[in-house]
Amino acid sequence: MAPPEVTTSQYLAVPMDLTTPTGPQKLGLILGHAERDPQYFGGDQFDAEGRARFAYWLITHPEHVVFEVWRGDALVGILVLWRIVPGVDALLHFVFFDRNLVGKVRLLRRFLRYCFTDLHFQRISMEVPEPVEKLVSFARRKLAFRFEGEDAVRSHPLIADLTRATGSSGNPHTWAARVGSRRERAYWRDGAWHDVLCLRLTASEFATHYPGG
Repeated sequence: MAPPEVTTSQYLAVPMDLTTPTGPQKLGLILGHAERDPQYFGGDQFDAEGRARFAYWLITHPEHVVFEVWRGDALVGILVLWRIVPGVDALLHFVFFDRNLVGKVRLLRRFLRYCFTDLHFQRISMEVPEPVEKLVSFARRKLAFRFEGEDAVRSHPLIADLTRATGSSGNPHTWAARVGSRRERAYWRDGAWHDVLCLRLTASEFATHYPGG
């Protein structure tokens, strides 16, 4: 059986295969990007020990699902599912070496469709360092992710009271969910610990936002 593919007119994502003759070259390329930009790979520094740990944790761990992303003959990124609970949830992490997130929206939506329809997850999670506001906004605006508990907060009576008391026409439930939806001191960067914001997208929400895929 042919391996699964996620494709757009520009990009091809396939399960990572390091057993081919080009496998070591691919791994070296990914590790090189991780060394140059460790913040995109969940770290603040990348010494020899960190390189080995990263190679196992993100790339070769037997319980992780890793896709390599190609544009023509160029390897341009990776898509990773880890902390997997089969049929329930997985944590999504993606890195694109050209840093062009907007250009990958269609690919990411199709990968999410693959997660929900082929892998049968009920939800996909993301954890984003709070200082990386661009990625938080991208996940919410382009991929329909929401903060954990955001829908529950929306219907809470205290939010209605706050809206009436302040006369706010904004979204106080989003602010409240953002404050509460976090893992505190979970990300080390620039010599300090930062909080990680927890977001999620459910299968039903994805079907509503992107009917017919």
